[in-house]
Amino acid sequence: MTQPYLAKIADLVTGYQFLTVRVVVCRFRRQTHVTPKSFLSFLEGYKTLYSDKVKNLNELAGRMTTGLLKLDEASESVDELSKELVVKEKDLVVANQKADKVRMIISLPT
Repeated sequence: MTQPYLAKIADLVTGYQFLTVRVVVCRFRRQTHVTPKSFLSFLEGYKTLYSDKVKNLNELAGRMTTGLLKLDEASESVDELSKELVVKEKDLVVANQKADKVRMIISLPT
């Protein structure tokens, strides 16, 4: 990552940590202090959460890619079946004409 992005991320994480401290103070009426150890623990938890989210997003992206590939395969299959359908329709027209001729012959009074 570039330096400006790292600085923005650091500001965001630090701001979130201090916001959390304020929430604890307001909710529990207890004064808490951010120690280097607690801040590093917070960062470790953030890294874990971030890696879990990245893993989840990569998994979802893989599923989406697989789905798109299957849609492409289905589209190709539909195109092939449409071509076969055109040929079969022509054969069906010829077979119907032959059947009509046979029906006419059979229905003639003898």
